Amino acid sequence: VLNNTNVNGHTEKVKTDYGKELTYLSWAWAWDTLMDLYPDSENGINRQESGLPYWTDGMTCWVDVYVTLRWGKRSRTRSEVFPIMDYKNKSIPLTEITSFHVNTALQRAWTKCIARHGLGFYIYAGQDLPNEEAEKEKKNKKKGVQHNCSVKSKNLSYVS
Repeated sequence: VLNNTNVNGHTEKVKTDYGKELTYLSWAWAWDTLMDLYPDSENGINRQESGLPYWTDGMTCWVDVYVTLRWGKRSRTRSEVFPIMDYKNKSIPLTEITSFHVNTALQRAWTKCIARHGLGFYIYAGQDLPNEEAEKEKKNKKKGVQHNCSVKSKNLSYVS
């Protein structure tokens, strides 16, 4: 279900200083969608013994998070170690990190964990559409048919 969900209507493209365009998936939409489909799922932070929600090597910092999908008696956990970065995607020196930077990194890391479960994974794989829709588009192009899919909020029904 997650692998074949088109998330394109819930992304933002940001151009970096070095000319690359990055695609960001809305963390709020990703979490809401995940909870609609797997309401018993949970996210968490792997904290230091001191309780701090981030780790450091003395120069920069990173967060270590996980998302566990739960359905019935089954579960699957995906984790992500994610650098604390500025808006230019550059690591922030330890002495300049604020709680805002930590919170932003946590949200981005959880979103990437959700992608590791399938939702929006195709963005990280450098694709424009999820696998199922990409296959449909290939077949339609051969037939000369154009077909654009989008996702309605919450119920995830496809419309064309």
